[in-house]
Amino acid sequence: MHRKKKINISLLLALVLGLISGCIDRTRGSAEKAADMILTNGAVYTVDANSTMAQAVAVKEGKIVFVGSSADAEKYKGASTRAINLNGKMLMPSFYDTHCHVQAFTGRLYSVNLGSKRTLQGYKDEIRAFLAANPNIAAIKGIGWSNTVFPNTGPNKKDLDEITTAIPISINSEDGHSIWVNSRALKLANITKNTKDPEGGVIERDASGEPSGVLREAASSLIELPDYSVDQYKEGIRGFQEMAARLGIAGVQDALLGAGSNAIEAYKALADSNELTMRVRGAYFAVPERGPDQINAFSKARGKDNRGDMFQMSAVKFAADGVIEGITAYLLEPYAAGAKKPEKYRGTAIWKSDNLGQTFAAAEKAGFQIHVHSIGDAATQETLDALAFAQQQNGKGDYRSIITHLQLVDPSDFKRFRELGVIAAINPIWAMKDEYYYALQVPYLGTKRAEKEYPVKSFIDNGVKISSASDFPVTYPPDPLDAIQVGVTRTRLNENPADDPKYNLPLWPEERAGVKDMIASVTYNAAYANFLEKQTGSIEVGKSADFVVIDRNLLDMPVTDIHKTQVLMTLFKGKEIYRSK
Repeated sequence: MHRKKKINISLLLALVLGLISGCIDRTRGSAEKAADMILTNGAVYTVDANSTMAQAVAVKEGKIVFVGSSADAEKYKGASTRAINLNGKMLMPSFYDTHCHVQAFTGRLYSVNLGSKRTLQGYKDEIRAFLAANPNIAAIKGIGWSNTVFPNTGPNKKDLDEITTAIPISINSEDGHSIWVNSRALKLANITKNTKDPEGGVIERDASGEPSGVLREAASSLIELPDYSVDQYKEGIRGFQEMAARLGIAGVQDALLGAGSNAIEAYKALADSNELTMRVRGAYFAVPERGPDQINAFSKARGKDNRGDMFQMSAVKFAADGVIEGITAYLLEPYAAGAKKPEKYRGTAIWKSDNLGQTFAAAEKAGFQIHVHSIGDAATQETLDALAFAQQQNGKGDYRSIITHLQLVDPSDFKRFRELGVIAAINPIWAMKDEYYYALQVPYLGTKRAEKEYPVKSFIDNGVKISSASDFPVTYPPDPLDAIQVGVTRTRLNENPADDPKYNLPLWPEERAGVKDMIASVTYNAAYANFLEKQTGSIEVGKSADFVVIDRNLLDMPVTDIHKTQVLMTLFKGKEIYRSK
């Protein structure tokens, strides 16, 4: 006979409650770990310090929470997790453009664009058509004429006068460093035969000394036409954003913004309404005549202009010289005979060296990053001298000054970039033998010097951080994948056997960079150049989920086909801002 065991109800209840509690805790833990999105089975190039490759990424609340294998990523999958199978496609950090002019997209919407034409008649036809479509316009603005069509002195006002003299016409060259105007514009600005060239500027003239209709560099500012409205700039910025997202771009340095301008007001309005889909770092534009005194005004403006992470006026932009095609770049040796300038003409520095150094020092002391346009080797050398002076005044620091374009660089200056911690914001897409090379650079510089343009590998070999830039709208579209390819090949994107074969020759082939170096230049290095490397620029846990998915693996394909790669998806802060159809 068995005796019945007495059941301890209290103990049993405690056990049951414990089991239930444990299940609840595990469920809660799983829910807390569950990602908003996981992307698996991909070729994930992290661009971290070790160039790590992975298979999967998990994203939660706009941050990367996992990088690793596809199997381990499954642990982050919950009931509401969006799961994307990359099927071998490449995922890497989204792109950042270190020097462009976003607001210039506004001109593509509200002014005449000559970029598709390459003849004087084509330009005139385009302007006439624009005027016919906008008969009540108060002034005609535009962009896009090429110096290759008008070597040396540029186009003439008479051709614009044939279209109209009733209203002013002002058309920027495609490089943005010269304007072509009609007689009406010159008259309204009171520019005559007796008007002297402003410091750092050139008024082109005919044989009698009369202004011929082209104003270069600082002289361009003599023409003042009505600015676009805030609403027009907002539309322009939105248009750029849509294009940028299609290209995988989720961050830019807008390298020329006037304090108090409508463009800045447009940025602020878009940031306040959460319409920006890219981080924007802007630069106020400094002018020589105001010197160090203007930095105080920029500091005051910055306090009103900054909008947190999305929009910051973080830099001051300087123009050290002009451009080769305008014969305004500042060179160590004189221009060649083809420039048709006086025998010892080397161009002109826009800033006097002492003024430049003092203004650099004031900008650094105020906490601004210095961002310098420099084309000629003399301009770059004097810029480095001025940066060294500023550091002597302020002491060593993490300034991350940027010099951009760098068409010609004296070999002795590469190591100075590293010593001063200066970032080289290169334009790799220009490193090819195109119409500019043969029509302007060779005649103006001579073949020997023209062959040594746009260095890249020399910066890398000297330990200089390089970041890539498009200088949009000079480069259109500002495609980072195109820039990667040309940086590696230093030839045109498309070889056409029907063309003159000279256009398919590489420019200074010794300066070819590696694919990984070029990828870094549009991702991590570009983020670093804007003090954003702790937030973005690589695929690492804790960073913002800013990345791009492309249809090919750049590390495992013919480099001459990189430009054929398609962006499939762009994410910014974990949100999809572009998906291909």
